[in-house]
Amino acid sequence: MEFTLLPNPAELGFPEINRVIAERNIFELIQLVLKYSQLALLLLIIFAGIQWMFSLGNAEKISNARATIVSAVVGYVIIVFALPVVSGIASFFQK
Repeated sequence: MEFTLLPNPAELGFPEINRVIAERNIFELIQLVLKYSQLALLLLIIFAGIQWMFSLGNAEKISNARATIVSAVVGYVIIVFALPVVSGIASFFQK
């Protein structure tokens, strides 16, 4: 059994296919980053919540837990607002 490579679509007269494939890969990468950042946000909030529960009223531990939650949410918001910018820049350079 012999395997042959498929020809490049651009060589067959379909140059738009390469651009579409690249845009699709960027979109999938952005979705992947969002999924992992959501997972990180969830884990950090759970971790901070556990810290808060086991602080036993210690003001310093409560402050650290609250700071962890705020930092996680701020980091997630930055990622959410940065991804469309990155997508726009990537699509600009692919034209």
